[in-house]
Amino acid sequence: MTITFRRPTLEDAELILGWRSQPRINDMMFSDVLPHQIEQQRAWLQRCEGRTDYEHFIILGDGEPVGFLSYADIDRINGCCSCGSYFGTVEGARKFGGHVHAYFMDYLFYVLGMRKNVIQIIDANQRVLKLQRLLGMREVGVLKEHVIKHGVPRDVYVFELLRQEWEGRRWNTQSIADSLRAFGMEEKKCQP
Repeated sequence: MTITFRRPTLEDAELILGWRSQPRINDMMFSDVLPHQIEQQRAWLQRCEGRTDYEHFIILGDGEPVGFLSYADIDRINGCCSCGSYFGTVEGARKFGGHVHAYFMDYLFYVLGMRKNVIQIIDANQRVLKLQRLLGMREVGVLKEHVIKHGVPRDVYVFELLRQEWEGRRWNTQSIADSLRAFGMEEKKCQP
């Protein structure tokens, strides 16, 4: 099994929209998209190209697109950002989901040079809430009725992980160099 990452292109708009508009994914996001909004998806991809506070990737499992990874709210002054992902199919999530966390964190800490990952998860996403706790993310609070989904106020859980905490418990599933190669990079591009 191989996991690699590549930047999305405009040609990926339909693929990403197909994944993102699935109820099992869309219902767990703060914003909503509809399957027919392909022009909005292309426009969003174009806007992302010029952003300095956002990076994203297509997750490739055994060479095939299986999911989406993003780093949002990149704050280079304070060294914080938010990492999020989803898989296009349940099968893809089962096969590759348990193997991607180290890749995500290594890129965040050693390429982006962040000192902290802060994520927010809607309360309906119980599976991911449980996973974050298992991964060692520290739960720091709950934003009560923070997001309206389908007319219902939803709570949002906030988790964080500091770089030194990651370094103290980093999984040895692959080396940092292996993670960086999966993103098409060499270790020398790593941030201290």
